Amino acid sequence: MIGIEEIKQVLPQRDPFLFLDEIGEIGDGKITAYYTFKPDNPILAGHLPGNPIVPGILLIEAMAQAGAYWLMTRPENKDMFAYLYKVIDFRVKKMIRPGDKCRIVAVDKGTRFRIASGEAEVYLGDELAAACKLSCMIADGVLAAKQSR
Repeated sequence: MIGIEEIKQVLPQRDPFLFLDEIGEIGDGKITAYYTFKPDNPILAGHLPGNPIVPGILLIEAMAQAGAYWLMTRPENKDMFAYLYKVIDFRVKKMIRPGDKCRIVAVDKGTRFRIASGEAEVYLGDELAAACKLSCMIADGVLAAKQSR
C-alpha cells in the first residue's frame, strides 16, 4: 500500500480537496486507490443537508486524481502535471454518502499529443457506484506553475 504522505509527494492537491487515502495497486496501465469521504469535510457540509450525498463532481475528481497519480509516476512524465481535460459519459449508479469508503479503479487507454485517455470507476463494496471516460492533459511542470498564478 502507498500511503497519504507518498501520495502528497506526487499530487499537488491537499485537504479538503485530496480524494485519495491510499493506493492499493499500481501496475501497467491500471491503478486501484481508496478514499473515505469524511463526514466532516467542509465541501460536503452544504450539499443536501438532511440527506447528504457525495456530489458527482467529487467522484469525477477522485477518479481523475487516481489517473493523475498513475500518469505522474510514469518515468516519461517526470516533472510534469496532469490536469483533467475532458469527461465523457459520467454515470452515477449508486449514491455515495459521507463516511463511505470507496475503491477507485482507473485504466489507461493511451496517450496522444500529451492527452492521456482512460476509463475510471468508483465502487462501494463490490457494487459499481460511478463510471466515466476521462482525459488528462500532461503539462510541463514549469508551464503548469506559471499558469496557476
